[in-house]
Amino acid sequence: MATILPHTTRATGTVLTAAIYNADHQNHITNANALNSEVGTVTTDLNALEVSVAADILQMQTDLDDRLDNSVDMWSYTILVPANDTYIIQMKVPFGCTVVETTTKTGAGTATVTYKINTTALGGAAHSATTTENSIARSSANAIIDGDDFSATISAVSGCTKLSLSAKYTRTF
Repeated sequence: MATILPHTTRATGTVLTAAIYNADHQNHITNANALNSEVGTVTTDLNALEVSVAADILQMQTDLDDRLDNSVDMWSYTILVPANDTYIIQMKVPFGCTVVETTTKTGAGTATVTYKINTTALGGAAHSATTTENSIARSSANAIIDGDDFSATISAVSGCTKLSLSAKYTRTF
């Protein structure tokens, strides 16, 4: 980058002659041309930087969209002493999503678990919950719309304690 310097350096009291004046004027023109050249380079560099930054922002947005599309999250719920009843896992889900897998496990005993969106059971079988973790992939009747309730209906409870429930879901933004 150009450095702006005084055009003349002379001792105090020097008489200004035509030759000194003309030399000062030529220094002014030379320095102005150099400065204009530097400003032009900076402007070109800033335009290139603006294009580069815009491309970087677009790539970051694309990367974020890729990460958020079909991002997987999970709800978990534990009932210490379950009864034959319906338990709401998420009331009025504030976004649309798709349940892709449900899992159950008990600390002791057994129960049957039917996951539901509002009052409709998820597609696929109900869980026979035991002390062995059991996961079921869900591919039908599994879309939650903003405002739906997600619940689990527990039935056939036999000596069941510490019933753990979880549901994996994907969201598309």
